[in-house]
Amino acid sequence: YFDEPMDGLVYSSAAALGFASLENFGYLLSFGWELILIRGPYSTLAHVLFAAMWGYPLGLSKIREGGTRRWVWFGLIGSMVAHGLFDFFLFTGGVYSFLSIPVFLGSGVLFIFLWRRARQLSPFKMMVGELLVACPQCGQQVPYYARFCTECGQPLAVAKQNGPVFCGKCRTALNQEAAFCTACGSRLLRKPLGS
Repeated sequence: YFDEPMDGLVYSSAAALGFASLENFGYLLSFGWELILIRGPYSTLAHVLFAAMWGYPLGLSKIREGGTRRWVWFGLIGSMVAHGLFDFFLFTGGVYSFLSIPVFLGSGVLFIFLWRRARQLSPFKMMVGELLVACPQCGQQVPYYARFCTECGQPLAVAKQNGPVFCGKCRTALNQEAAFCTACGSRLLRKPLGS
């Protein structure tokens, strides 16, 4: 389910984590747990960084028409080259193993760039909705920042602590701690705009 470029980063990261887990399990069986203590965090994160190279264009290609599919292939090839260099330097050992660090850092910089770009292109970045709370007396949904129900005048302090809350855009019921609507993606305001 793709509806924004960020989804490509999320799904490719999930695939990368699964791939890294299988790869790490193979290394565990072959080389023992000592290698995993070092390889586990470093290599696992590297897989997520490499996957961004094909994940971002994949997410972009799902929401845009024309021309973006070839970037998925370029990203996939770039990801394979970066992963291959990373493994080559680590397996070569000695001073060459330190050359994996620039590959890792370069992929990290690219990941941050793609993540920021995905946020800029997100159709949900400007969606904002008031968080609503249901009045325990009359059931009216009123803004979370209101102290009293606008319909019946009932104080809302108790409802804010343990009552149901809703998205002001789509009226979906949400958890009390929600910062974003799980249905429409709107950022939820607990205070009026400008306050």
